[in-house]
Amino acid sequence: MKTEVREITPTVANEMLKRNINNRKPSESHIGFLSKEMRAGNWKFDGQPLRFSDNGGLLDGQHRLYAIVKSKTTQKFLVLTGINSDAFHVMDTGKQRTGGDVFGINGVQNAKVCAAAVKIIMSHNRGHNAGAGDSKISNTDLWEFFNENRVIEDIVKSSHALYLEFNRVLPLTAIVAFRFLMSEKNVLILIIFGGLFVLD
Repeated sequence: MKTEVREITPTVANEMLKRNINNRKPSESHIGFLSKEMRAGNWKFDGQPLRFSDNGGLLDGQHRLYAIVKSKTTQKFLVLTGINSDAFHVMDTGKQRTGGDVFGINGVQNAKVCAAAVKIIMSHNRGHNAGAGDSKISNTDLWEFFNENRVIEDIVKSSHALYLEFNRVLPLTAIVAFRFLMSEKNVLILIIFGGLFVLD
């Protein structure tokens, strides 16, 4: 097996994709998300490799290569060649890092709740479904928004009592998001029997 770090241009990516024979069908939404991250400069070299088999076939990395082509950017990647073809069956079985994982790594208390609430807030502010493709909210997006609005961490702490008082009718993440959004509009939120009433 051989390894090298290479600058992958759209032209090189297209050449590599010609060896993409037995992979799963590409996900257009995932390609859109990755290309958005690349265009925004959020994509960083992290050592995650493009992997090729001992017969030259592309085993892992098709979505990243398609994203390079779509974004028209050049990205640095570790390239592994000469991998046993049988290894293809055990690739991509790991757990993807979530926003909650990122928040926790950075020492945020109630990391999962904070990350989920931020996603609700950002989805609302963007006015569209933030679940896939170009509209998908990345971990970088979540972290940047949270750092600009650290009051969310305090809202999470103060919302626990409200969550329990009203018998867990609404998820804690939704309560936090609603309180943050309404605080921007200077209104008071009352959650009664699962209903949301907004008073001026």
